[in-house]
Amino acid sequence: MCFCGMDLNFIMTLHSRLGRFEKTNEMLINFNALSASRFPIMSERFQQHTHTLTELKRDLDTIFRRIRNLQRKLERQHPQAFQGVFDLLSGLKRKVVRGHLYITYTNDKMST
Repeated sequence: MCFCGMDLNFIMTLHSRLGRFEKTNEMLINFNALSASRFPIMSERFQQHTHTLTELKRDLDTIFRRIRNLQRKLERQHPQAFQGVFDLLSGLKRKVVRGHLYITYTNDKMST
């Protein structure tokens, strides 16, 4: 059987590709081993962070509920003061320019 130059080039190309595939396979095996060793650690950390965030959310919900209750109580005790604050807040205008929040106050009642 006679091998011509084209066949030899083809065989050399296949041999080169085989070498690259073997290197890639080795790298993937190493990556999978590293991932398998680190996954339990990262999974535990993720669970801890999730638990922390859940606790923080629960705490914030409690804090905001208490604030709302205090606001209602103060509003019942001092309705005039609350109305003045709401009037003041209604004059605030918010504007976002290039990602920056600008708050200005316009008192339309005084100008009329």
